[in-house]
Amino acid sequence: IHEIRELLVANDIENFTMKIHAVKSSAKLVGADRLSQIAADLEQAGDQKNVEYIRRHIGMMLSLYGETAGSLSPLVKKEEKEGTIDSEHVAGLFAHLRGYVEDCNSEAVGSMLRALDHYNFPGKEQERFDKLKKAYEAMDWVAMTALFDEDSG
Repeated sequence: IHEIRELLVANDIENFTMKIHAVKSSAKLVGADRLSQIAADLEQAGDQKNVEYIRRHIGMMLSLYGETAGSLSPLVKKEEKEGTIDSEHVAGLFAHLRGYVEDCNSEAVGSMLRALDHYNFPGKEQERFDKLKKAYEAMDWVAMTALFDEDSG
């Protein structure tokens, strides 16, 4: 939803329409037929570059999406972490991960991030790990490297 809003603000109707298509399909899969239909109408408007229609009707879709997500949230199992990584091991893990980042070894970085995601990090290291995951998802190697450079500075 955050991305949909950003794309609309940026007037990126092509990518907005792709995200709306995903909402339409997902809503249909979970039986949220009204949400799916509103998203389908917005998708069609996006295909036709009808920004006026989109701006008039996006609020209804966002509201219904929020209601639907809220009603489904009890059904979504929250993954529990397996524990917290000892602070004495964090530096070594990040040094290892940094090596993979510097080598632009996407497979190794992804594998290590997925494995470490089962654990909590102490203090501010959790925030840094979360930023690393986001940068990896965006394949932003510069941002990943910068997160390591902040530590050494």
